[in-house]
Amino acid sequence: MRALAQHVWSSTTAHHGIVDLSDALVMVPASRASRAFEHHLIALAREAGHAFVSPRVVTPAGLASRFVVPTANILGSMGIQLAWRHAIISAEARVISALSPGGMDTIPGEPLEPANIDALAARIATLHRDVTSACTDFVSVAAELRATMPEL
Repeated sequence: MRALAQHVWSSTTAHHGIVDLSDALVMVPASRASRAFEHHLIALAREAGHAFVSPRVVTPAGLASRFVVPTANILGSMGIQLAWRHAIISAEARVISALSPGGMDTIPGEPLEPANIDALAARIATLHRDVTSACTDFVSVAAELRATMPEL
């Protein structure tokens, strides 16, 4: 992220002690990378002794919303987790055991414990967020894993 910050920083000059990057749109792979990028910009501004106006920083998933305005409500992180929770409750036991082999501590035919359901839903929701922010899907990730890591 430091190299990206240096590139963006060097793309403009300071006017009256201010570097204005507000016209730039910077895409980073994930929200953590966004924070790292901004941290490096702050460090560069300190080194140069300038103030700066931040560029717009987006992730691949956020980039689409710059061009297409959603026409329906979009689930937030809690809504996505609740949706996965509902899917887990509705799924057959064999599907759940395939998602978390040996990790669910279930007896065949017995319902899952609420804490296990919540933990699995949170884990899948996090994976969902990471996969979709990379502009891919679970099927593509699974195919890539089978191709590059056949031992899994």
